[in-house]
Amino acid sequence: MGQVVELVVECVAEHGLLRLLTHASRMGTVLDADVDGVQVSATVTASQICHDVTSSATIRMVDFDIPVVGSIRGVVLRVLQTAANTFDLEVSLDLDDVSQPADLSQGLFDLGQVLAEYGAASSYFAGLEPASDMDTRFFTDNEWGPYRLPMS
Repeated sequence: MGQVVELVVECVAEHGLLRLLTHASRMGTVLDADVDGVQVSATVTASQICHDVTSSATIRMVDFDIPVVGSIRGVVLRVLQTAANTFDLEVSLDLDDVSQPADLSQGLFDLGQVLAEYGAASSYFAGLEPASDMDTRFFTDNEWGPYRLPMS
């Protein structure tokens, strides 16, 4: 496993979580999922996850299509409840699964904007894991950060 890249969409309102997860789940194929540590069927719907999650959900996907970047072999979506009726979404992927790493920052930027809009989120950012590290951040909202991926 190579370097892990993370996109975080923060402070998603409960009413926006369903729209956000519905959109994200259409970007690839669900391999498996768990809600609050309990494995659920791979055919679980975004609606079921939103209804059942009380602390966290993990959705493992394959063939996740990120515009500009293309299909990513494996992606993990994590939903974390951060406060009452508020969630964060983390999208994690292995840099080794990206055929055009030079395009990844722009692809994640575009995806972050879309997911933040769907989820009525307060903020979004991406970088090398942990994306909370400002030194390896690609962007925060509409501002580019200090880190750039090397050309492939």
